[in-house]
Amino acid sequence: MVKSYFKIAWRNLWRNKAFSLINIIGLSLGMASMLSLALLVNQYITRDEFHEHKDQLYYLKTFSSDGNSHQQTTFPLLYEIEATCPEVEAISHWQGWENLWLSVGKNEIQGNTIYVDPDFLRMFSFKLVEGEPTSALQEKQSLVISKRMKTQLFGDQPALGETVMLADSIPRVVTAVVDMPTNTSLHADVLLPVQFLRDYYTDGFKEIANWYNVFAQGYLMLRAGTNLDLLNKKIATIVQQHYASPNKHSVVKVVPFTQLKTETGETVHKIIIGAMAAAVFVLLIVVVNLVNLNMATTFNRTKEVAVRRVIGSSKQHITTQFCVENSLIMAISLALGFVVFRLILLTMVNGIAGERLGELDLSHGNTVVMLIVGIAIVVVLLAASLPNIWLNSQKLADAIKGKVNKKAENGGIRNTFITTQFVLGITFLCMAFILHMQIRYMKSAALGFNTEEVVVGSLDLGFNDIQKADSHFKVILQSLKADPYVKAVSTSQDIPTAYGNNSNGFVDVESEKEVHIQYVEVDAGFVDTYQIPIIAGRNFDDQLKATESDKVLINEAAVKAFGWSDPVGKRLRQKGSDQLVTVIGVMKDFHYKSLDRPIAPLIHWYAGESNLGLNTHISIRIDPHHQKQIVAKLETSFKQIPSKKSFRYQMIDERVENQYALLDGILKVTNYVALLILLIACMGLLGLSMLFAQQRIKEIGIRKVLGASVTGIVLMLSKDYIKLVMIAIFIASPIAWWIMNKWLDDFAYRITIQWWIFALAGLSAISVAMLTVGWQAARAAVVNPVKSLQEE
Repeated sequence: MVKSYFKIAWRNLWRNKAFSLINIIGLSLGMASMLSLALLVNQYITRDEFHEHKDQLYYLKTFSSDGNSHQQTTFPLLYEIEATCPEVEAISHWQGWENLWLSVGKNEIQGNTIYVDPDFLRMFSFKLVEGEPTSALQEKQSLVISKRMKTQLFGDQPALGETVMLADSIPRVVTAVVDMPTNTSLHADVLLPVQFLRDYYTDGFKEIANWYNVFAQGYLMLRAGTNLDLLNKKIATIVQQHYASPNKHSVVKVVPFTQLKTETGETVHKIIIGAMAAAVFVLLIVVVNLVNLNMATTFNRTKEVAVRRVIGSSKQHITTQFCVENSLIMAISLALGFVVFRLILLTMVNGIAGERLGELDLSHGNTVVMLIVGIAIVVVLLAASLPNIWLNSQKLADAIKGKVNKKAENGGIRNTFITTQFVLGITFLCMAFILHMQIRYMKSAALGFNTEEVVVGSLDLGFNDIQKADSHFKVILQSLKADPYVKAVSTSQDIPTAYGNNSNGFVDVESEKEVHIQYVEVDAGFVDTYQIPIIAGRNFDDQLKATESDKVLINEAAVKAFGWSDPVGKRLRQKGSDQLVTVIGVMKDFHYKSLDRPIAPLIHWYAGESNLGLNTHISIRIDPHHQKQIVAKLETSFKQIPSKKSFRYQMIDERVENQYALLDGILKVTNYVALLILLIACMGLLGLSMLFAQQRIKEIGIRKVLGASVTGIVLMLSKDYIKLVMIAIFIASPIAWWIMNKWLDDFAYRITIQWWIFALAGLSAISVAMLTVGWQAARAAVVNPVKSLQEE
């Protein structure tokens, strides 16, 4: 019997090849999309869930009076909490500092290096490929590397007990190899004991690892039943007793580790919400389209089902037959959908969210696959059951004659489904248009500095001998400054699009007003290279370098924050230091970060002479006609300095565009979903128009005999569908406006949503629908009426 079901199902699908193809294409694209979106959401939901002690894990978070918060605290705080709070079972820092180079023989690789405390691997349940978690980090000579790092250094050979050279001169023995999954918030290639920071970075680390500087991340494992309110009060007491006076009012609390994934930022949160909404929309459109086409074809199968019932088929047998037919379509669609997902969509989604959420794969996606299969089964049951229920509800006497319920044939449900499909499609189309305009606005907006003709090169090349490299680099700089085609040169730690987050409170000596300001060190050539206007005072001067160390430039935002009318000559004191600095100039506000945030107060500190140990970028304004020549000269010069990396460069305008890579990725997904929904909707329209044109073939023939034109017949067959698209436009436009207006509120600089965006989206949908329905209607209209009027 089962064999008969599949044989009949295959014959029916082959007989209705057009409908089968429409269903398979729509379903395969829909299932591939849902698999990608569901895997993305699952990556976020299951993030950090694999840790055995996750319910006991917490991290420290600082809350400021202005409503902001961050994960950084002072470095000694965690140790003081461990020493004075018996509720704490274990602690560990997660401290970044410098990404070290590791070498084994000729193999050299730089990895993300994190410094932790001995209990780290006991607190967090990372799988160890080699070594034991209880002993891996107990000694200050310990070295734990990731599975990826182990493969690159040792290949397939075991790494445990092998010697690795750190920074060319420090031998360490591998004590463990850790396999960190992609869905973790804590990811590193190299784990070293915090003691390494104290021993190797003796001056630099000890200088800031005090009770004033806030830069450390701390994690705790608490004992079961801990009273969090009481623990937070104890932490508040520690802060009051030990924090330096400017920060004594900081509020530090423990936060459940399960909330750490929310620290990825509002953008990631919105990506996840958007992915969930898109997955639901795609599922809805797939179900609606499949049910719609099945209901439409049902009218042609009334006699078939009636005959089956007459010869003894039960309702169960008929239902099973419909389910088998839809299951065949779904099985083929799932197979094709997986191919589309694996070859196209997986790469696309990883390109968008891989850095922030970890690369997606199916290694921990069993739940997602089972979910998709479950959804497929439900879709099959819905698509098969609804038409079957309707067919079995018809009177047998009427059904055997081919008569159907006229109310059902009028298609109220069908029209609702078609309208719903186009509402979703037009909504996404409007969202894509608005998103595209916002990104274009951000990329083309005036930034306050000149992005043209500036080449930026990386100085983080892993020089083998930093002192010799620095001497050679100074010669390169002198050569560049003497070159007539080089307009300006600057070396700095930060550049526009890549400013760090160093900030502190600065106090006006006269008024005692305090402003929190971001600060960076730059040289005298920075302003000239980026052509940032100085609107008051002067720029730094290398000729006065002996006295420039206590001079600063500020931007207009800082002037406004202090409320100054004449800022030049004003003196500031940095909190935590007795040093006074003098304002010598005011820069016009420029967007040193992306346009999704306002321009914040900024201080530029004089960095003095160029130093490879401090500076990570070189910026060069070059005559555009000699750019290749200068860059080639640079590459040749840097090749003469022994280093682990080759010299790399990029135009600053390219970096500006790359700031919005995440938004570009979201736009691609939005475009894809919009096109997918419209495609499925139009395929549904195509199938329905084919079916109903066939049902009205005699009517069309009679109208042609009576003198109706082809144009008139096309309009007659198309007008009802166009009305539905028009209704969809009026429903979708306010929905899209509300969604995108709320989304744009998060941007400091945003576009105004114009009415013509919705008109353009609606016109696009109407055009696509007209092409789809009109083509099929034209085919029906040009059929010879003699053939149309023939008896069945």
